[in-house]
Amino acid sequence: MKLVHVLKGLAVFTAMLCTPLANAQDVELATNLSFEDPIGAEGDTASDQWNPFFGDGATGAGTNTIAPLDGATHGAMTIDATGGSFAGLQYQVDNITEGLSYTFSFSGRSEGATLGGVDGEFRFEFLDATGAIIGDQFAFNEPVVPTDVYAVFSQSRVAPIGATSLRAVIAIQSFGAGADGSDSDTGTLFVDSASIQGPPIGTPPPSTEPPTPGPVMELVSNPSFEDPIGASGEQTPGQWNPFDNGGTTSGTTATTAPLTGSSHGVASILGDENSFAGFVQQVDDIVPGEDYTFSFNARSEGVNLAGIDAEFRLEFLDVNGAFVGGQFDNNEGIAPTDSYAQFMQTRTAPTGASSLRAVIAVQSFGGGADGSNSNSGSLFIDDTSIIGSLVAGDALKGDVDLSGVVDFADIPPFISVLQQGIFQAEADCDCNGVVDFADIPVFISILQGQ
Repeated sequence: MKLVHVLKGLAVFTAMLCTPLANAQDVELATNLSFEDPIGAEGDTASDQWNPFFGDGATGAGTNTIAPLDGATHGAMTIDATGGSFAGLQYQVDNITEGLSYTFSFSGRSEGATLGGVDGEFRFEFLDATGAIIGDQFAFNEPVVPTDVYAVFSQSRVAPIGATSLRAVIAIQSFGAGADGSDSDTGTLFVDSASIQGPPIGTPPPSTEPPTPGPVMELVSNPSFEDPIGASGEQTPGQWNPFDNGGTTSGTTATTAPLTGSSHGVASILGDENSFAGFVQQVDDIVPGEDYTFSFNARSEGVNLAGIDAEFRLEFLDVNGAFVGGQFDNNEGIAPTDSYAQFMQTRTAPTGASSLRAVIAVQSFGGGADGSNSNSGSLFIDDTSIIGSLVAGDALKGDVDLSGVVDFADIPPFISVLQQGIFQAEADCDCNGVVDFADIPVFISILQGQ
């Protein structure tokens, strides 16, 4: 069989899989989208209507006619000089289907130039058949940062396992300094032209057949920190991303004491109390029920970690990026010396998991390794590894060109696809990562020799 024919078929099949056909079937699931009709009273929980909610004090949520975008009325929520409070509107839709995608959008604006001394947020909440919220109520919280001109805010989420209802929530709160950095605890948000879209009620759920795991292989990228890493706060899968909470904390690379190559990771806290710093790498397309092993070598800068503590873990996430189980369920301590030692854990991906995060961190919430409160110390990290399986159908990480050229970013998964025995014929390898080939077996032998 000519490879170009295989590639053409693969490209067509991939396009069919990747096309969001469900979006073409989405329908509007909510009513009174522009708040023209009456809404519920505070404390109402009835579905298929907007219901206001707010905390004690000078707060409130309802409708108004001050600045509509559509029609004569709009939703409004206000907090007036009341700290630690909240106000919002929510809409519940019942009989949704787990595993299907839903989209919540609305237009929002502030009464003044900004929200002033309050903050805005919106989210989906998913509920089970008993009405209990599944997972973290605020897992899908996103900020609303409006101006005095209406702008659209939107998010799409997949209903998790066990979900039978959803709530679309818009709210403001005065738990922090507010949009203007003050503690005035005063601000008003206007909302209009809302939408809650999803597949028609009664649409059957997607297939629950478990995905087929590919071969067990190395999944980590940049294992020894020889290549550039992300910027602090980045969450890009397939690379080491540093995180910290500012001050004198950092996750970075250095050449002070590498175990392999010329670079290594460094997680440091230098005098910052109640702080943290570390590295995280996310791997997508994992398989529930499969085992994943995370390992690395680490040492302290001095004899021990001194006034800080260190930990590592595997975190599992669903298709929405929400944690499956607790974020810290797999947390284990690291007690290093000034010589490198290996630390390792193996975990089974739980039902509903589609991604994992491998995390290494230091923190200064306790007395530290030496029992003091100096809140200073550094952990050196090198030779990381994540061993496990990807979903077999997602193992090919390349862009297929119908001319027979494959440009790919990850060799081991590519080999695993080729070894399935469906390709026959000669190969030619280009060191730039682009391969133009006619015969697969020879190509495999070239890759395996690297």
